Amino acid sequence: MNIHLIHATTAFVLMVAGWSALTYFMVRRTHGPRERRFTIFASIICFLGILALTALDTFVIKGIASAIGVIIFFTIFLLRRRQLEIRREEAADA
Repeated sequence: MNIHLIHATTAFVLMVAGWSALTYFMVRRTHGPRERRFTIFASIICFLGILALTALDTFVIKGIASAIGVIIFFTIFLLRRRQLEIRREEAADA
C-alpha cells in the first residue's frame, strides 16, 4: 500500500476526531438553542471550508497558503461576531 495514502488517511481521521471534540466542547459552552445551532453550523462550514481550501492549494492553485490563513482568520472572526450577536439577542429575549 502507498505510504502517502496511509499518512493522508491517518491525518484525516485525526483531523475529524479533533474537530469533533472541539465542536463538542464549543457547543457545551453555548447559552441557548439558537447559539447552539449556529455553533454546530459554523463548525461544519469551517471544517468543509478548510478541506476545500486545502484541496485548492494542493491540486489547483499552488502557493496560496498565506491567503488561506487570512481567509480562515477573517471567517472565524466574522463567525465569532455573529455568535456574540446571537448570544446578546437570546439574553435580551430571556
